[in-house]
Amino acid sequence: MKKKIWQTVLAASVIAIIAGGAFVFYLWNMPHRDVLSAQPDYTLTSSYFVSEYLANPGAANEKYLSDDGDSKIVVISGPVASISQTQNGDQVVLIKETGAPVGVAFTFTSETNDDAAALQSGQSVAIKGVVRAGPRRDEFLGLYSNAVIEKASLF
Repeated sequence: MKKKIWQTVLAASVIAIIAGGAFVFYLWNMPHRDVLSAQPDYTLTSSYFVSEYLANPGAANEKYLSDDGDSKIVVISGPVASISQTQNGDQVVLIKETGAPVGVAFTFTSETNDDAAALQSGQSVAIKGVVRAGPRRDEFLGLYSNAVIEKASLF
């Protein structure tokens, strides 16, 4: 009787390990969305995007973000406020209207870094990317944080 229980537990464990491995393999090899060639879902200005989030963050999150990771692709236009780099060497371009408390930070990829390197502060641009986080204001501290757009490219 004990031998039969151990065989059943062992068989169930092997099946669970194989199923888990197959699931991880599927996720690892799942095709990624090609943001560079995809059409944008929304085209708007940085001031409109920021004001939409600051007025009603919940509604803006519903509109632009998705739980499954396929958040909306947007094209946002406005003046370049600053250009910096991540630790990985990816360019980060901040679009922010003059006098605005917060802007939109675009993180470029290794394929599009050269486009961002050519930009200059004050230049008006349109940049496409995937929304990862909207701008927000910390009520307790009174501080703002920029919106975050990833997989950015010039439009």
